[in-house]
Amino acid sequence: MGMDIARKTEAGRKYALRGMRRSPGFTATAVLSLALGIGANTAMFSITDALMLRMLPVRNPEQLVSLSETSDQRLLGAIFRTQLPEIPRI
Repeated sequence: MGMDIARKTEAGRKYALRGMRRSPGFTATAVLSLALGIGANTAMFSITDALMLRMLPVRNPEQLVSLSETSDQRLLGAIFRTQLPEIPRI
């Protein structure tokens, strides 16, 4: 049974190589598309990992505060439960 699988795998490999030799343009296009897709996916994951998934290199990350602007000042006060100093606009 194991030899049967090995023979079928070898036959499939030979068939694929023959097909690639018959149409080199298609083969080059497929390989290039795969390479670009894998490279783009790797780059996007690396950027996402660096910016969003890793912890920030700070001493006390629990003391970090996120500020955002809203049109309802009551909502902003309710979120922070404290009076925030005015931050000048740049």
